[in-house]
Amino acid sequence: PSVITPNNDGTNDNFEITNIGAYANIEVEIFDRWGDKIFIFKGTGIQYYDASNRWNGKYKGKDLPMGSYMYIVKLDDVEPLTGVVSIIR
Repeated sequence: PSVITPNNDGTNDNFEITNIGAYANIEVEIFDRWGDKIFIFKGTGIQYYDASNRWNGKYKGKDLPMGSYMYIVKLDDVEPLTGVVSIIR
């Protein structure tokens, strides 16, 4: 989704990527508006399906403020995907 609502209601609580399981090697990075990396995941697409491996709108265990965050998703040898995901609380 382009929006996450991390309120533990089971809907859009973390940054999900559809069809990611088809890729053997992935890297997901999330950056704040200043370009600081606040999340990274490296592993397989199947591992990313586990909600504990996905970004949940937190940094160092603390809720981040509402706003927009940039992501880069690297998938095997495919051109990286980039975009913006917003937190709404």
